[in-house]
Amino acid sequence: MSVAGEWIDLPAEYVNAMTREDFLTFLATCMEELEPGTPYQINWHVELMAHELEQVRRGDNLRLMINLPPRNLKTIMASVAFPAFILGHDPTRRIMCVTYSQDVAKAQAIQFQRIMRSGWYRRAFPHCRSRVHNRQLEWQTSDGGYRLATSIEGSVLGRGADVIILDDPNKGQEIFSSVAREKVTTAWDNVISTRLNHPKESAIICVMQRLHEEDLAGHLLEQEDYRQITIPAIAVEDEEWDVGEGRHHCRLKDTAIQPERMDHPELERQKRIMGGLAFSAQYQQRPVPDDGVVIRRNWLRFYDEEPDEFEITHISWDTASTLAETSDWSVGTVWGYADGYVYLRDVIRVKEESPELIKLIEETHGEYEADHTRIEDGDLGRAIFQSLRRSSDVCKPTLYKPQYDKVARMQSRAVMFETGQVLLPREAEWLATYQHELLGFPNTKHDDQVDSTSMALDWFHGYIARRNPSKRPSPRRPKGRPRPKGRPLSRVGRR
Repeated sequence: MSVAGEWIDLPAEYVNAMTREDFLTFLATCMEELEPGTPYQINWHVELMAHELEQVRRGDNLRLMINLPPRNLKTIMASVAFPAFILGHDPTRRIMCVTYSQDVAKAQAIQFQRIMRSGWYRRAFPHCRSRVHNRQLEWQTSDGGYRLATSIEGSVLGRGADVIILDDPNKGQEIFSSVAREKVTTAWDNVISTRLNHPKESAIICVMQRLHEEDLAGHLLEQEDYRQITIPAIAVEDEEWDVGEGRHHCRLKDTAIQPERMDHPELERQKRIMGGLAFSAQYQQRPVPDDGVVIRRNWLRFYDEEPDEFEITHISWDTASTLAETSDWSVGTVWGYADGYVYLRDVIRVKEESPELIKLIEETHGEYEADHTRIEDGDLGRAIFQSLRRSSDVCKPTLYKPQYDKVARMQSRAVMFETGQVLLPREAEWLATYQHELLGFPNTKHDDQVDSTSMALDWFHGYIARRNPSKRPSPRRPKGRPRPKGRPLSRVGRR
């Protein structure tokens, strides 16, 4: 839609009033300012986001989260146009825009300044005047309001905000690093979240593509209630959205957000380029795909009753390094082998101090009459191993030292699930939690049960190989068979 085309015959005061009162009109003008060579087509998802952002500006909602794929105007709308619209209506408001890097924060600040310096903006909002000297990352009004741009780990001490806008705070390339994810959540918990000027009245907006179950969006949703708008690239079910002014938009299942711009062929190509896991998170807003990641849902096989007798019972323990609330659990998985199948019999998942954990490992070994217990090497695991080897008459565990990373270990044993060699109980109180982590790995918050599983399957892989050694041809030549002719020696270089 061309803004000039709509307004060519309108008096200037009408144009200014429309720009001032209607955020969608204001956004269209921003797009013509920032991307004059790109045809701007309004779409239902733009109307939906505009409606939700306006609810925040008016104070009707103080917590908003929008999750949608890349390149769908979320940054220009939420981090550039919306702060300019807020300051135009109230030059005293203080807005903090946070993204994953300082370079991105600068790029957004430059776009924001282009709007604030434009003639059409000054005509629409004549009372919003800037200070004579403004810095690149902070635009201040003469009435004390500002838009402050910063990265997730940038310095904001001493600064307050009436509105905090989080725009893709996690860096996609670092999302599988637990250290990087923890830096982002720690920065939010300990610094940025404390910057609200009026905790009862100030607003928080988070706009981002989902990357991981433990990204900042997932963290925020665990902390408090948000009005969450989730828009997958391809609808997974029929949707109905309130786009404002009494209007609704219905999107049918399997329909793209804006088919005339990016439809199924383009989305399928993008999926092939980036892979199913990344596509499910960033485009479908499902960091844990329904059909699984490393382990597929259709690979899972179940048993109703245990065999009368197991050939061997094995227990693997992955012990947590700390007892912090956010740390992993200590997990033991109990397995049995019978008739060529590996049965998962039990999952023990606890947060215990060392003495209690030592006692639990010993008791579990005795309860299941285990033939073998294995503990992953680590600070706590090694101490427990040494204690049991020294003092227990029941359990003499062995120590497991991983050679590869967690994902590689699980991938190497995934074939045992794929071939139906691993059986899970059809009913167990721990089964739902176990399946969620197994199918979501490595995109789930915790991976302790998966670590214990891959450790156990690695042991069974070796056990089965020893039990059924492959037959190799005898290295001895059968009696009476002539020696094969060898290759004649080359005379090249001989004297």
